[in-house]
Amino acid sequence: MINRAMQRFSYDRRNAHSLVALAVFMVHAIASIPLAAADDGRNQLPKKQHKDSDTPFLKPAEAVSKMAIPDGFEVSVFASEPDIAEPIAFCFDDRGRMWVVENFNYQTRKKHTDDPVSRIQILEDTDGDGVLDKKKIFTDKLTFTSGIACGFGGVFVGSPPNFSFIPDKDGDDVPDGPPQVLLDGWGIQDRHETLNSFIWGPDGWLYGCHGVFTHSNVGKPGDTDAQRQFI
Repeated sequence: MINRAMQRFSYDRRNAHSLVALAVFMVHAIASIPLAAADDGRNQLPKKQHKDSDTPFLKPAEAVSKMAIPDGFEVSVFASEPDIAEPIAFCFDDRGRMWVVENFNYQTRKKHTDDPVSRIQILEDTDGDGVLDKKKIFTDKLTFTSGIACGFGGVFVGSPPNFSFIPDKDGDDVPDGPPQVLLDGWGIQDRHETLNSFIWGPDGWLYGCHGVFTHSNVGKPGDTDAQRQFI
C-alpha cells in the first residue's frame, strides 16, 4: 500500500458533530463477495451476482478446510450466505456484535453506483458458540456504502459523496433519524478506492483509507473550494 497523505479527521468527544479533517489515505482495494439473496424482501438482489465461470464456488465450510492455518489458530464460519450478501466492510460494537455493510452496487462496476441499495446488518452470537444466531437490518437504502465504524451513540458511514453519522443514542438498533452528513465531496472514480476501512486508533482518532485513483475534494457541507481539502 502507498501512503498518499497523512491527514486525519478528529472527532470531538463533547460534540457528536464536530468532525474536522480526514484520515490516513492509502491505496486499499476492498474485495466484494458474490453471495445470495436478502432474507426480508428489502433491497432485493440482482438475479445474477457474478460472471459465468467453470471454477466451482466453495461452500464456507469447504473454504475453511482448504486454509493453511498456523499452529495455535483456529478458523470457523461465523456467518455466510444467505444470512449476508456482498459484504464489503464490518466493525464490532461494545457489545461484541458485528455490523456488516452489504454493498449491492459494487459488483455492477461503474453502473448504478448511485442506486440506494446498500444496507447495514447487525449480526450477533447470543449463545457464545461462535455462530451467528440473531441478525437485524439497522438501515437500508444507502448509496454505495464502503466503510463503517461504531461509536458515540451511532455509526459513522462512508457512502460517497458523503461521510455521515447515523445516530442511535438509545441503543435500540433503530436510527434516530436520517444520516447526518459530516463531510462531503468524496469521489468514486475508482469504486474500490473511495473512503473505506475505518478504524479507531488508540489515540481516539478515527482513521480511514483513500486510494490514489479516486479524486475527492472534501469539506463540510457548504464549504467553498478554498475551504476544502483535495485528495
